[in-house]
Amino acid sequence: MMMGGDITWDDLASFTGWPDVVVVLLAQELDTHHVARGFTAGCSGVVHLNGSAAWVRSVVEAAVRGEALLATEVVQELAVKVHTSPLNRGSLTPPEASLLNELANGATIAKLARQFGWSERTLGRRLHDLKSKLRVTTRAQAILRAAQMGAIE
Repeated sequence: MMMGGDITWDDLASFTGWPDVVVVLLAQELDTHHVARGFTAGCSGVVHLNGSAAWVRSVVEAAVRGEALLATEVVQELAVKVHTSPLNRGSLTPPEASLLNELANGATIAKLARQFGWSERTLGRRLHDLKSKLRVTTRAQAILRAAQMGAIE
C-alpha cells in the first residue's frame, strides 16, 4: 500500500486487522516518524517508495515471516527516541519484557524456548497472547510497542 492521494492513516489501519493479510507501507519519506507511524498503524513492514526492487522484496519476505527489516539509521534514531522517552513501562510483566528484549536482540524461538523452559509451541502461544495483549499482529510490532512503552532496551 502506498500513502498519498486518497489513502489516509486510518485507511491504512483498516487493512491491517485482517487475518492472514500482510501490509507493507511504501513510504514517500522514510524517517522515524513515518516508520513508527506505519508500524503503529499495524503494517508489517515499511520501505521507501524508491527502494530497490531487491530491498522491497526483502522487506516483503521478512514481513511475511513476521520479521522486519529496517535501515540501521532508522533503528538508531528510534532507539535514541525510546531511550530518552519518559513513556511508562505499561503492563508488561518482567518475563514478557525479557522475551521481547531477547527477540529484539535476534534470539530464535528455539533458543528462547530452551531458555524459558518451554516447548516451542508453548512459546509460540505465549508470544501470540503477548501480541494480542499489545494489540499488534507481528513480532516486529510487539518489539516496537514494548520499546515505545519503555519496557525493553
